[in-house]
Amino acid sequence: MGTIKAAKASVSKKTYTVGGKTLTEIRESLLANQIGGTDGVGDCTTAVKVPSISKFDEEENSKPKQKGMVDWSVTAKAGPQIDITATITLPALKSDKDLSAADKKEWQRFANELSAHEDLHVAAGQSVADEIAKELSNMKATGSGKDKDAAIKAAVAAYVKQYAAAYGGSKVAERVKKAHEALDKKGNTFDLDDSIE
Repeated sequence: MGTIKAAKASVSKKTYTVGGKTLTEIRESLLANQIGGTDGVGDCTTAVKVPSISKFDEEENSKPKQKGMVDWSVTAKAGPQIDITATITLPALKSDKDLSAADKKEWQRFANELSAHEDLHVAAGQSVADEIAKELSNMKATGSGKDKDAAIKAAVAAYVKQYAAAYGGSKVAERVKKAHEALDKKGNTFDLDDSIE
């Protein structure tokens, strides 16, 4: 049985600019310029790409289900990998020169915790990719036929059907979305505390 692996996530980062002379003004700028996502001020888009499987390891079953027939099973050959790409978008403060020392410290705490939260979104997407790699490595289909070629053809058809049911359409994107939503339901600690002003 071949092993399918998940690549380490390829992560890119980008920013959008926010500004203000106080934390209240910065909060207003964050809200006016937020880019989306469930928390509004930071975002992580994650794409998990499942490879199509076209090469198989073949194994004859020693005890066919029907007399006069042969049974063969197929699994994915080792080699294909699950790819994951993520883009993290975070706010960048235009300038902190007018902020008090306490406000600068609060901005840094906020920015660091928001960044750490978005990194957790990457990890959630990576977890989905790792799960799919394990599932594909274990996916097996069996076919029966009068000879080896017919049995393998039936096994491959069964494999393709099983693969499509698990990963076809938007199923992978839905799994990633659920992982992100589960993370966000845990709450966050990165709210900007402008009460210290």
